[in-house]
Amino acid sequence: MDINLKRDIPKHLDTIILLICITAFIIITIYKLLHHIPWRDEAHAYNIARYLSVKEIFGVIGTEGHPFVWFLILKPFAKLHLWYPYPMQIINYLFFLSALILFWIFAPFNKLIKILITFSYPFLNIYPIVARNYSIGILGLFLLVILFRDKMKHPVIYSIIIFITGNTSVMAMGCASAFALFILPDLFKGLKTDWKKSVISLLILFSTMIIILLQYQSCYVPDFAHKNNFFTQYNIFLFDVYKFPLFKYLSYIIIPISVISFLLCIRDNKKILLFTIYGWLALNAVFFFVYAGNDYHFFFLFIYFIIFYWLYLSESKSNKFKDKFCNITFILLCLLICFKSPVEKLDIIYRTEANIMAQKIEEIKDIENTIIYTTEIYSTDVLPYIKNKNIKFKHVEGHDLYGVQAVKDMYVYAKYPKERFLPQVDKPKTAYVLTFPKFKKLLPKKEYKIEPVIEQYNQTLYKITPKHKKKGQ
Repeated sequence: MDINLKRDIPKHLDTIILLICITAFIIITIYKLLHHIPWRDEAHAYNIARYLSVKEIFGVIGTEGHPFVWFLILKPFAKLHLWYPYPMQIINYLFFLSALILFWIFAPFNKLIKILITFSYPFLNIYPIVARNYSIGILGLFLLVILFRDKMKHPVIYSIIIFITGNTSVMAMGCASAFALFILPDLFKGLKTDWKKSVISLLILFSTMIIILLQYQSCYVPDFAHKNNFFTQYNIFLFDVYKFPLFKYLSYIIIPISVISFLLCIRDNKKILLFTIYGWLALNAVFFFVYAGNDYHFFFLFIYFIIFYWLYLSESKSNKFKDKFCNITFILLCLLICFKSPVEKLDIIYRTEANIMAQKIEEIKDIENTIIYTTEIYSTDVLPYIKNKNIKFKHVEGHDLYGVQAVKDMYVYAKYPKERFLPQVDKPKTAYVLTFPKFKKLLPKKEYKIEPVIEQYNQTLYKITPKHKKKGQ
């Protein structure tokens, strides 16, 4: 048996490093996942999939913000409503784990960069843990990079991946549209050689654009998400949230240098340079004109940077000096991302004990056949945990909580309204209101007696009963 040690040992070493890193990643993230209670926006997507029909889901996309793919994936599991939240979490986790394995196998980065990316904050704490529509988008983008060079061998499959990826999230949509634009010239050329595949692919890409436009024809941008928050959010994400102050000051130097040096390195490859500029502009246009974003949205800037660098290394001729220079700046950027820690901030905003709240609600003696009103739709992360079908939830406006109207009105009370509200349905003698403590001031104290029944972390269930009027009044 002929054994070439110089050739075989590096291959075995690569496999060992891959297995160690993936195993360590799985152990850490599974532990985190087992201790993660779905955030409000995770539960919100699940509730939409559970209570709205497919037609109704398409009708609320303009308000909800993200396209339809994730809702349709959740729908069969949400309809059966078994073992919440595990199906949703497992599906999301498998999407991200698949993306990570493909990244290790196909990305032309050195081992240090791969390790830094694997154990960076977003890869370890956000995308495999938070069961949203982001992981499937990352998987789709990684597949598009891997197949980029041979995209015309299977143009129909490539176009289908663009269709799915573009309809996972608005963050993935920008880069997916870049891949679509870069395959169009080849598809038009392909009309002369293999017109059937080219025509089918063009139709898929055209339908992708039409379906996205139809979903966002009535896009609603709430005031608090307007562009005046863009620069504040950008500054917080890029420079402010670090475990150690030193990294904050280093970020003011390293991040601009990393971006500029990367653009200088790729300037000779006009195709990749154009792809990079378009991709960045597309993603930032979403943050500037539509929604200012939060940390787990802005981490797509990091995902995009990985994709751009991946494309550059795959499509350009090797240049030792430029490659080393790019590697150094990219390693520095990865180190900064590794030390990012918006954990405390995200924990304050999104932490929930919805499972405990639901259990306590079901233990209330007179809760049967009672309506629980909510001030805004994001306070309903307890809803999937409620097993008692006799407990009904409604929006304070009187709509069914997950009817189309309520979802469209989801931002009605998001900006601390000045007007007071009162449940309007049949004006019950006794009602319950599930809300955040900050909304207590909006409850009708003069007409009703208000008492907190359950206080669980950042949510409170209030019991409101009418005050007895004195004689003569």
